[in-house]
Order: sequence, then structure tokens, then C-alpha cells
Amino acid sequence: LEESVRIWINPIEFGPTKPEQTPPSLSVREGENITLHCKSSSTVSTLVWYRQDFGKEPVFLMMLTRAKEVKPQGRVTAQFGDKRKNSSLLIEDSQPEDSATYFCSVEAQ
Repeated sequence: LEESVRIWINPIEFGPTKPEQTPPSLSVREGENITLHCKSSSTVSTLVWYRQDFGKEPVFLMMLTRAKEVKPQGRVTAQFGDKRKNSSLLIEDSQPEDSATYFCSVEAQ
């Protein structure tokens, strides 16, 4: 019996720039890939992805600081767009333990 993986998105704001994240939530079958997006209206110097399990504190996942930067970490890969205004977080072969709230924070340049 396949389990589902539930993902929620919650952008946070540090300073004047609040990122836009999509999709707001999703549910996929175990084993499917998940792609989350974070977009800023202006160029940012630093973009950070976090994960928060229900009832727990947020946990740092990855920090991106260079245009076109790609950071793989196990089944999770974060990528910074070429103009440093957007990022994607890819979770490959999703597992039930990936169910959490994911969010990005940005620091304006």
C-alpha cells in the first residue's frame, strides 16, 4: 500500500523582501519527485531553504549565494536561478518522512 507525502509551503520574510512560494501545498504518492519554487521580486544575495516537521522548530536545509548554484544533498537538490531571483527545491523519490512544511527566506542584495 503506497503512502502519500504531504508538503506545505510557507515563505518567511527577513527585511523588506517577502518571497513567493509555489505550490502552497501538495500531496504526492510515495516515490514521486517533488519540486518547490521560491521567487523574489528583486535580486537577492542569499536564499535559504528550511524544513519544519509538525510541532517542531524549523531546520536549516541549504543556503544558496551564487547565481546558477546547484547544491545536492542526498535526495534533495536546491538550485539558484541565473538572476538570483528564484530557486527550486527538488525532492527525489519522496518518502512519507519527507512530509513537512518547507520554506525559503531571502536576504535582499
